[in-house]
Amino acid sequence: MKNQEYYASTLDLLKKYSGQLNKMIEDGSFYCLPYNKRSMHIRQIKRFYNKLRGPIGDKYLISILAAASILVLGVSCDLLPGGGNGPPPPSQDITAPTVVLLSPADEATGIFLNKNLVINFSEAVFAGNGSIRIYDSFSTLIESIPAASAQVTGLGTSVITIDPTVDFDYSTDYLVRIDSNAFKDSAGNFYVGIADNTTWNFETTTSLDFTPPSVLSLSPADGLTGVPLSTNLVINFSEEVVADNGSIRIYDSLGTPIESIPADSAQVTGLGTSTITIDPSVDFAGLTNYYVQIDSDAFKDSAGNFYVGIADNTTWNFQTATIGPLFAAPVQNPFGLTNVLYLAAPTFADLDGDGDMDLLAGEYYGNFQYFENTGTAFAPAFAAPVQNDFGLTNVFNIGIPAFADLDGDGDMDLLAGEMGDFYTGYANFQYFENTTP
Repeated sequence: MKNQEYYASTLDLLKKYSGQLNKMIEDGSFYCLPYNKRSMHIRQIKRFYNKLRGPIGDKYLISILAAASILVLGVSCDLLPGGGNGPPPPSQDITAPTVVLLSPADEATGIFLNKNLVINFSEAVFAGNGSIRIYDSFSTLIESIPAASAQVTGLGTSVITIDPTVDFDYSTDYLVRIDSNAFKDSAGNFYVGIADNTTWNFETTTSLDFTPPSVLSLSPADGLTGVPLSTNLVINFSEEVVADNGSIRIYDSLGTPIESIPADSAQVTGLGTSTITIDPSVDFAGLTNYYVQIDSDAFKDSAGNFYVGIADNTTWNFQTATIGPLFAAPVQNPFGLTNVLYLAAPTFADLDGDGDMDLLAGEYYGNFQYFENTGTAFAPAFAAPVQNDFGLTNVFNIGIPAFADLDGDGDMDLLAGEMGDFYTGYANFQYFENTTP
């Protein structure tokens, strides 16, 4: 009786665990278990099977054999039964980051003394426990910079910048090594590092130039007025300059920032020469005062000496031109003109052919008043008006004249709009052909 109870309870456990294993194989979850967990499930069932070896236990052998084959073959989550109806396979990144670009480039020469080290990786990287180590050509350690320090920026991206605490010496060979545990990707794969003396080395500039660039001229000149709205900013330096990290900043006279233009942007041209042109992205406003500031790290010469920049609002300021014409206060009836009845609708044409512009004015009751210009084209003086001269007749209330060569015969014809009929509301155009031979 005791043996029967033992076998019955053991069989129940075998059924239970065998059923669980079959279900996990069917839904795919068994495939995604770590190796040690798969082994544990198989060992558990085999333990009960061995106690029931023979006719009672053999029917459960298929579960053990199926699970064991999966374990041995290393079937993974992406080969789930039933077309992949199990848990999604875990992504497993085993590819380590690689270097795409180094700056300064390996074997580069003439490197500025304040140059930062920049590494472009194949993917985003994070800091490990290692360091970046800078040596001179005698393998003397110059500086060791932990990858996790504040001197290393860009972590979490693929572009890493290392800022040494002191500038390099001039005319010196340097090499850089990187520990194999300095940088890793999000999956924990470490960049292999640089352990030799040849992968990344460079030579600094041989120049003993310690004189910073200075400005010879600015355009627009400081204090200039009437500056065109589409003007570019131009700086003439005392020597050739290149861009660094700073910007050119444009403000209006109230100190409102208008635009900040990085010195290394496409809006700045002439880099590598002594003439730098800055092209603002939008035109200036009309009749507005502006000043320009330049960061002290915007431009430097080939020896790494920085232009001191402009930090005030008086060194470079200018005023733009007006937009279009600027009208003075009105003058009533100038040049000898007199008023007309109720409505004045003027237009100009050289009606007497003497080379200056005469005035024809429509008025409220449909008549046209002709004011001959008895002065000149540059100093007009108009005679007293003559009503409906040149054979003109009045139109139906409010004549508004306009001249054009409407028939293409080389002279000016007149087309007059008139006020609409009070009852019908229709307004007509009256055409006066110029029939002068």
